Amino acid sequence: MSQVQALLAFPCPFPIKVLGRREPGLAQQVTQIVLRHAPDFDPATARYLDTSQPVRFPVALSKAATSGQHEVKANVVYFYCSTREAWCRRGSVEILIPVTVR
Repeated sequence: MSQVQALLAFPCPFPIKVLGRREPGLAQQVTQIVLRHAPDFDPATARYLDTSQPVRFPVALSKAATSGQHEVKANVVYFYCSTREAWCRRGSVEILIPVTVR
């Protein structure tokens, strides 16, 4: 088994992110599949992203941050799909997030 195969062997030592079309029952289907392979998995620990709401990310700054306006550089990775044409693509964009330190 290669090093990559060992890392991807279930259960993995890191979180697994599942992307799918927003359809009723997706979360339950994913949970059933995970429970087949990891019966000790607690579905209550799963986190789901509600994409109908804006996505907000908390930012922690060190005590040494100076007061005033700053910009934090971030890279946003997103997926866009066409149901009609049956394709999905991955995109990314570098953004600057304005932050005010008081």
